Amino acid sequence: MLRGLYQATSAMVIAKTRQEMISGNVANAETPGFKRDNVAEEVFSEVMWVAELAGRRRGLGTTFTRTALSAPVTDHRQGQIVESHSPYHLALSGQGFFAVQTPEGVRYTRAGDFRVDAAGHVVDARGGRLLLSDRTPLDARGRQLKILTSGEVLLDDAPAGRLLLVEFPDLSGLIRDVNGQFQGDGLIAVASQGSVHQFMLEQSNVDIGEEIVAMLLTNRIFQSAQRIVATYDRLMERAKEIGSVR
Repeated sequence: MLRGLYQATSAMVIAKTRQEMISGNVANAETPGFKRDNVAEEVFSEVMWVAELAGRRRGLGTTFTRTALSAPVTDHRQGQIVESHSPYHLALSGQGFFAVQTPEGVRYTRAGDFRVDAAGHVVDARGGRLLLSDRTPLDARGRQLKILTSGEVLLDDAPAGRLLLVEFPDLSGLIRDVNGQFQGDGLIAVASQGSVHQFMLEQSNVDIGEEIVAMLLTNRIFQSAQRIVATYDRLMERAKEIGSVR
């Protein structure tokens, strides 16, 4: 009986985690450059659970399977690129990330909704400064900005450097921070072959329709598992009553 209870409660935990992930995706459906998260289920056996007793490994019970969630996986597929009216809005087609300098260090992002701050630097929505290939911030200072598809920067038609565009052979090593940007400390970064498009923005790659369907399905799974747990609870209470009568 307890095995079924464990499996039902496991399903509830998985459904709750999935619902939180889906909610995060939906909340960022309009965030430029946002990449949706996904999680996969893993099946493992109780025979793998062991206890250290008196220096000896002893298996806990017989074999049965249950499910658990693996670490969240970011879907890095490109979002739709749409036209914008700001010369500071940039979109990347193909692989790669913009590099921005933040108080926490260099972060990487696909969000191209840049603007100019009071000091004249081109910054992202959180004040991170867009970096050039020499690791210095891009300083517009009221001059006309033009960025070529290669990433070359022109200020008043004069060359002013090239954007720092990088990509990572192993995207699974990137860590998303609380601001939705990625950190690649310790990872190998190479020059990106992506193309830069001025007056354009990459949208989120979240498909609202798919997320809503997944949310409804996850809610149904949670409700079903909840009813199973309630049924087991009643059966265990009934078994206790029968045992007390005897």
